[in-house]
Amino acid sequence: WSSDVCSSDLSALALLTCVACAEAPTATYADVEPILAENCMACHAEDGSSGVSLDGYQAASSLSDRMVARAVDAEGGAMPPSGLVLSAEQEELLIAWEEAGAPE
Repeated sequence: WSSDVCSSDLSALALLTCVACAEAPTATYADVEPILAENCMACHAEDGSSGVSLDGYQAASSLSDRMVARAVDAEGGAMPPSGLVLSAEQEELLIAWEEAGAPE
């Protein structure tokens, strides 16, 4: 193996990695907040009836794994209750946000 081939291969790999990252944007709290506002905050506001607040980034991000488990992973989606159903796009955004570490 020559050093020219190896450096060329590494450059191509780095470029492909950058392209793959550019194609899959990370969901942020700004993407997730409207979903929470529409589907969760009636019960999960700071003064809501559930006792579990998702009000604001700090509260929501600290519970992101539980949110996904209850809203997406649970059979039939345990949350939101009362017949509300998250769309596939909303579920995908919640999952992407949680998997990315719940970035602000």
